[in-house]
Amino acid sequence: MQMNAVVNKNFYIEKSSQQLEVKLLVDFINRRLKVVKYRCSDYDILCRELYRTAQKYKLEKILLIAKSDDWKKFFVKSFVLEALHPAFYDGEDGFHMSLFLAADRFKAENYILHKKILQTVISHPKSKLKPLGQDFSIDSVARNDIKELTELYSKIFKTYPTPINDPDYFKKMLHKDYIFKVVRYKGNIVSAASLDINMTDKNAELTDCATLKDYGGKGLMANIIKALEQEAKQKGLRTIYTIARACSIGINKVFYNQEYEYCGQLIKNCDICGQFEDMNVWSKII
Repeated sequence: MQMNAVVNKNFYIEKSSQQLEVKLLVDFINRRLKVVKYRCSDYDILCRELYRTAQKYKLEKILLIAKSDDWKKFFVKSFVLEALHPAFYDGEDGFHMSLFLAADRFKAENYILHKKILQTVISHPKSKLKPLGQDFSIDSVARNDIKELTELYSKIFKTYPTPINDPDYFKKMLHKDYIFKVVRYKGNIVSAASLDINMTDKNAELTDCATLKDYGGKGLMANIIKALEQEAKQKGLRTIYTIARACSIGINKVFYNQEYEYCGQLIKNCDICGQFEDMNVWSKII
């Protein structure tokens, strides 16, 4: 099953003045405005700019990760605190703040179910890491793996928050601060994940987690996570985090077992598997 085509292409906006400096991602795939980085002396001006931009492009959600000394300034501007994030900014806490611009986007229809799923996950003892079985191996990704990777993701996700079914997108990622790891079975890629690295704040998002259905339950993703954590340590990062589908017991259990801390839930955060889904934030100080 192929992921849906993107009608509008995402793009960045950068603005700078005496009052503010901001970099924004206009994200048509997920119908949201993401604040990549910001600096301001006047939060009224910043919030007006964010609202104006979101309205212009008919986006439904504005999100940012505020710092400990200013999250309340967004809170009083109708932003909602969705998750706390230990040590996000080079050891200092971050605060996931969101402003919802559409009523349907703010409805967490499955809130109780997702909390039950989370409780099920954290109520069990943590499982130990399973060693990879015979004929399985962990490897880094090369350019000649791109076609196989796009096919892997297309099989698993009807839609996805980023265009990972596009080979050109993959080529750009491999030239940026991304590290991809895969598990191969007899030479074929059956599981994959990546690190999106932020050297400025010494953190990384562990993302693009996917395992073919026939290979689930074998500890493949846990082994990839451990390999990516080693890469992060070598680069001097302090924190790794992930945003996992709240409806999935399996992926949340993987991060719980690997000593990640639950930090909160983001309501209808992104378009994945054909709909906007709530996502759990898990974080680990390494």
